[in-house]
Amino acid sequence: MDVRVPGMVYAVVLRSPRFGGKLTSFDAAGAANVPGFIDAKALLTGTGVAVYAKNTWAAIQSREAISAAWDFSNAENRSTDALIAYHRELVAIDPRFPANKAADLPATKARLSDADTVVEAEYSIPMLAHAPMEPLNCVIEPTEKGVRIHDGCQSPGAVKPTVAYVLGIDAENVEIKTVYAGGPSDVAPALCRTTRRKPPSSLRRSVASRRSKLCGRAKTTFAADFIGQWLCIRPRSGSRTEKLSLRIIEWQPSPL
Repeated sequence: MDVRVPGMVYAVVLRSPRFGGKLTSFDAAGAANVPGFIDAKALLTGTGVAVYAKNTWAAIQSREAISAAWDFSNAENRSTDALIAYHRELVAIDPRFPANKAADLPATKARLSDADTVVEAEYSIPMLAHAPMEPLNCVIEPTEKGVRIHDGCQSPGAVKPTVAYVLGIDAENVEIKTVYAGGPSDVAPALCRTTRRKPPSSLRRSVASRRSKLCGRAKTTFAADFIGQWLCIRPRSGSRTEKLSLRIIEWQPSPL
């Protein structure tokens, strides 16, 4: 987050307000009036707009001034309550496969029905974003033969080929400079792997010739679909009273 290189510009991303939304059009006329605004371009994935400016504040204010239209036909349009209800329906059905392949599901169900006491509880954990711990930011700058990435990545070996593919250069010409703090976990491949086709050569030359810092904020990262999975479980255990003590005779996790 504190990396600065000479001639660096700052970039933020205007994203769909719903997971899976696709950009249909945008108007950056309002951003042109923001001091420090440089340019705005649609992402090749159709998932947002990249906004360039001379500093972080100008980039953020420019993004707020851009109007965009979205196609939500294939987006996630269910509410949080609807998603919770959906997952509760899933955990209510009998397990379809055992996590432990040696487990005997019919026998487990029979032993639970024969238990003196059955304890059941439901635990639901919503989708979690990494934003509070890992802000989505990195710095990319051109080198003589390729680019240098300043990134708090935990897997540099995955970043190199991904960046090389997107920019159309050899992986040996991608230099990774891993910082010890203030960065995300592999933001470069996370942002690049959303497309399976290479950008036009003109755009690749533009990216590889401009020193840019991608700035992320928790508010926008939550809407970027960089999240952990939804978890809903309903474990059930059965016990039998034996000589004033309880002995667990069977344990059955939920199917999810």
